[in-house]
Amino acid sequence: MLDGEKVFARIEAGSRGAGTEGVALTNGKWVHLAAVKQGSTLTLYVDGEAAHSARAPARLFSSARDIAIGTNPNYSGNECLIGKLDDFAFYAEALSAEQIDTIYRTGKLQ
Repeated sequence: MLDGEKVFARIEAGSRGAGTEGVALTNGKWVHLAAVKQGSTLTLYVDGEAAHSARAPARLFSSARDIAIGTNPNYSGNECLIGKLDDFAFYAEALSAEQIDTIYRTGKLQ
């Protein structure tokens, strides 16, 4: 999630969400971002490196049936990404730090 000039890893699930500290981005500079939730930890990776981690509920329950990148489909306010996305992947299992680094360096999960 972008908030001002910073990017965060966030899970929004009512009052039981979680979020990392923010990392400042430079306008016009491409970065590789990854958010990984494993157990009770949510980690934000920037350019293959773990930037921040935060505690998160090990299990979250929500009635939402959708996800979005750069916006919240369940919020009617002005919340949207103004920028460009080159690629997106959603994995059913948490990736390791080594796998995140591989994707950053090679562009694919080996």
